Amino acid sequence: MEKKLKDKYPLMGYCGIFCETDCEVYTAAHSGDLEIKERTAKTMRNELGVLIQPEDLRCEGCQDSEEKMWLECRLCLIRQCAKVRRVTTCLECEHYPCHILKLWFGKSEHAEKKLEGNFKNRYREFFL
Repeated sequence: MEKKLKDKYPLMGYCGIFCETDCEVYTAAHSGDLEIKERTAKTMRNELGVLIQPEDLRCEGCQDSEEKMWLECRLCLIRQCAKVRRVTTCLECEHYPCHILKLWFGKSEHAEKKLEGNFKNRYREFFL
């Protein structure tokens, strides 16, 4: 199941976000709009203290190789845990919802609803 789901939805995050629509960095990296890239680079500087030039924003999603993903995704504890447990999403994990995921839910207003609701609907064929 892991291979099939990952291959069909390569922009799906382990935590349930969909990189193409839910990730500001991914969206900016793939945008041709310099203003969007500048705004995102400014947000990264202000919120994370990361100094990055707008043209240097790059990410291919957290399911891709580390060299192709955003710094924060490389360091993500959810991603690291999912890789160790060999699951494609946290929903597949026997420890769901674990303490790491609960922390994420506390920081992201919509993460839990997205993972359990939209995510299951979007990928229903894999969870039947």
